[in-house]
Amino acid sequence: MKRILMLTLLVISFLAVSCNNNKNKDVKTIISGPSSKTWHPSKQTDASGDKVKLTDEEKKESWIFYSNGQVSMNMTNQSMQGRWTYDQNTKVLAITPDGSTMAQTFTVKDAEEDELDLTAGDGTAMKLKTE
Repeated sequence: MKRILMLTLLVISFLAVSCNNNKNKDVKTIISGPSSKTWHPSKQTDASGDKVKLTDEEKKESWIFYSNGQVSMNMTNQSMQGRWTYDQNTKVLAITPDGSTMAQTFTVKDAEEDELDLTAGDGTAMKLKTE
């Protein structure tokens, strides 16, 4: 019985530390890396949650986030440069194209070193993976 209690306490301690570490993640550094980081779309869903099939060309698109707040997005048929910000409190990633005052905003659902889950205001979601 004592072993079970000790094991339970150990698991609870591990979970508490793990959950606390996720709250303290430096998402800005995960997004941009120390100087820059390139992300590629890997999965997408529409607003109703249905999977959207990405073409091979769409999977080659790149979103390059720089630690100085610049962003470069190379899409299938266009490129865009601009600025990005991340609000740790609201978990909102905002991308503002050069020459525009309107930002495209995404809620960061999860951020790992090699995977970024974003949801747009219209409910569409995208998973990005890094090189």
